[in-house]
Amino acid sequence: MDGIHHPTFQATCGALGLLQDDQEWDACLREACIDHDATRLRKLFVIILLFCSPLRPEVLWERYRDEMSHDTWYRRRGEGGTLDNAYNDSLLLLEGRLAMANKSLRDFPAMAPVGIERVNPLIESELDYDREALHAHVERSLPLLNKDQDRAVASILNAVRLDQGGVFSLDGPDGSGKTFVYNILLASVRNEGHVALAVASSSIAALLLQGGRTSHSAFKIPIDVHRDSLCNVNANSNTAELIQAAKLIVWDEAPAQHRHCAEVVDRTFQYVLQQAESPFGGKVIVFGGDFRQCPPVVARGSRPAIVGAALKRSVLWRHVQVLALTENMRLRDDPASRPYAEYILRVGDGTEPSVLEREVPFLPHGNVAPSAGVEIGLFPGIAHRANLDGLISSVFPDLPNRYAEEGYMDGRAILTAKNVVVNQINTDIVIGMLGDEHVFFSADIVEAGDDRAYEIATKFLNTITLPEMPPHRLALKVGVPVILLRNLDASSGLCNGTCLIVQRLARRLIIAKIVGGSHVGTVLNIPPITTSSTGNHWPFTLLRRQFPVQLAFAMTINKAQGQTVGTVGIYLPELVFTHGQLYVALSRATNVGNVCMIARTRKAQPMLSTSSC
Repeated sequence: MDGIHHPTFQATCGALGLLQDDQEWDACLREACIDHDATRLRKLFVIILLFCSPLRPEVLWERYRDEMSHDTWYRRRGEGGTLDNAYNDSLLLLEGRLAMANKSLRDFPAMAPVGIERVNPLIESELDYDREALHAHVERSLPLLNKDQDRAVASILNAVRLDQGGVFSLDGPDGSGKTFVYNILLASVRNEGHVALAVASSSIAALLLQGGRTSHSAFKIPIDVHRDSLCNVNANSNTAELIQAAKLIVWDEAPAQHRHCAEVVDRTFQYVLQQAESPFGGKVIVFGGDFRQCPPVVARGSRPAIVGAALKRSVLWRHVQVLALTENMRLRDDPASRPYAEYILRVGDGTEPSVLEREVPFLPHGNVAPSAGVEIGLFPGIAHRANLDGLISSVFPDLPNRYAEEGYMDGRAILTAKNVVVNQINTDIVIGMLGDEHVFFSADIVEAGDDRAYEIATKFLNTITLPEMPPHRLALKVGVPVILLRNLDASSGLCNGTCLIVQRLARRLIIAKIVGGSHVGTVLNIPPITTSSTGNHWPFTLLRRQFPVQLAFAMTINKAQGQTVGTVGIYLPELVFTHGQLYVALSRATNVGNVCMIARTRKAQPMLSTSSC
């Protein structure tokens, strides 16, 4: 392998990273040392501690502590300190990052630093803002609010300052300035020295909020959430203290999550705050989002099941005060886009006329489309392409020669409805690109304790493709876009759904740069981790060790929700299958000149088709 002769099959598998032992993580850290970046190396080491279960982490620390302490030693040396002081400083920095995940170096006694104080890093990080900058941001932004936004900000801040609790819903279509309002609310509360939490249903939306995290990460919501689930929050934990300290919680893209997520957080808040009579224990909660967009995903769910999963069907909704935003703020700077914005809004509201000879009613606002579906006319400014190759060329012009250019991949994507189509488009594009291809194979096993573990062939496990897991065969090239499939380091921007550009590929390490959001341009290390299958796809739990990424030339419409894409291609060879998908796809780009599409045609006239599931 790679010109090296290994004496046994076991040695060969170890070199390929198919055997799980500390040799793999040793090699991963060794590859990361090439960049001589102590901060990135410490972040990588924390990810290994949290997700990779090394057998002897103290040995890895001893071996790479010099590389992890370049910056702390430089500072200590200038102060007349010792190398041991620098090592301890590095351990304290590791402790801080672990504490963000409710872990501690006390769990690894051989590495425990001297001088660990009993502090809550979650609260410290939420209070660690430049209040002068926040004040300037608020003073600069408040005059820019329109009438609806000003009323919403005043109502919410009044509830916060009176400490009377309240549940609000900031409802508005794409472009109505919801994110602008969120950041004013967060800055106003933080400027007064209080804790304001910013969470979202997806990392893409979370990255647009200052200090944003996914709701699952912030509140420890179970991945498989049910009617009687509880968040994994102990009454004496750092997360519980953070909830107690919070004056405001902003929850963006809430309509995209199952109502059980909001309900489980409500029960957790009531338990932590010991206030069972008040919704969310008396805290001020602001749900935000657009109910025209995709509803919560219900696996193999019927129409009633999907409607029943909506936040508006929750028992909590009777406590919600709806604050509507109606003015499209983007049209202030670009009035020429008004016809396209109005077209998108008609699609979302279900008022765009059907072009079928027999009129079929389109979906009303907030409901699932009729099973018969509807066909509507294509907006005149959207370019219609004859085939997939033409669509790819429009979104990624001169791709083979330009893909490695700085910034070329930023803000380009092809959107389609189904994962199987996404995988095929990504595979076809990467094959046609120049450059060396690096292929990474996963190590797949059935979870220990399953009675069928020894009856299932590994080759069969390798064939399983699930949307929440990376593929068995992952083919990458330097310069390609990828999307992260797990929350690895929220404080650094490594969240589920984060888009990155591959900078360098090693056997056990991907070095990639974040594209978009508040962490844009940040370069980070991604190791292989073990992910498990969720839900009831199979009568066993699959454990797959692989880099938690997949190619992102194309992505599902649902995955793109919350993103703004500069140049978007929409590939709809068949009906979209749920309410809101067409609206989301059309509204990802703000300029109709940057949208092209392949859709079903009827009577040689380009049509858009939509249907329910």
